[in-house]
Amino acid sequence: MSKTMSMAKASIRAQGAGPTVICLHGSAGSSEQWQPLGARLRWRYRVLAPDLYGYGTSRAGDTGRPCSLDDAAASIEPLLDGTPQGAYLVGHSDGAVVALKLALAHRERIRGLVLYEPTLFGLLFAHKHAHHAGLEIGVTKLILRRYLHAGKPFPAAQRFVDYWSEEGAWQTLSPSQQEAIARRMPTVLANLDALLADATPLSEYARIDMPVLCLTGARTRASAQCVAQVLTRALPNAGWRQLSGAGHMGPVSHAEEVNQVIQGFLAAQRGGKASGQPDLGATAELAWAV
Repeated sequence: MSKTMSMAKASIRAQGAGPTVICLHGSAGSSEQWQPLGARLRWRYRVLAPDLYGYGTSRAGDTGRPCSLDDAAASIEPLLDGTPQGAYLVGHSDGAVVALKLALAHRERIRGLVLYEPTLFGLLFAHKHAHHAGLEIGVTKLILRRYLHAGKPFPAAQRFVDYWSEEGAWQTLSPSQQEAIARRMPTVLANLDALLADATPLSEYARIDMPVLCLTGARTRASAQCVAQVLTRALPNAGWRQLSGAGHMGPVSHAEEVNQVIQGFLAAQRGGKASGQPDLGATAELAWAV
């Protein structure tokens, strides 16, 4: 059985018992996206899925400034208390960035990372092979800002959804889903500003030496693909896997496949394998998305 509890400024869904797995959702989403993963893991793990700072039932608070990546990570830090054996972090998109920030600050308390398309866009401008991908996401940010400044959150939300899914994906959403995403667009834009402005050098992330699995979808955007490739090359103990048919929203659209891979990685770190799961520890060959 799952339950919802409040801690600091985050609302957390908790399931199961065992080693702790903290699951961090993507931009414009909520902890609800990890319910299927929690149901899969709860027999062997304690799964915590918070609503990130400013999303779902968590509130950014009246700070007088936009929330930052450090703010988001700080709101999750209390979850590491009470985990003397350390925790595994699973993150998607912005949530994967928060996972990386936590791993930098608390390396001794993190046992492993699964990162589905971390959106550390600031890294793109420091690598000549990825400049085109940086320009792509930069233009998207300018379009979102133009719509929001004009008081048009729904066109901004449509652009955001179609960018990360595929053209026409917005039209498949229900009116209530469209309204929820449109309402979150100011937070989405603030997060995108923070991701593009983040100046943490790649050499700093290279200090993350615990086991890491980077996942990407074969149908994703160049901006997300290039970030994953840059990171995997830099991290000393990282593997990479691309999922055919999936895009940036793979943890939602291809939840069964993604969650199975996550389960296999966690089992491998504990010295065993989930039934039918491959060993995903080896680094896959990388190719630049051009």
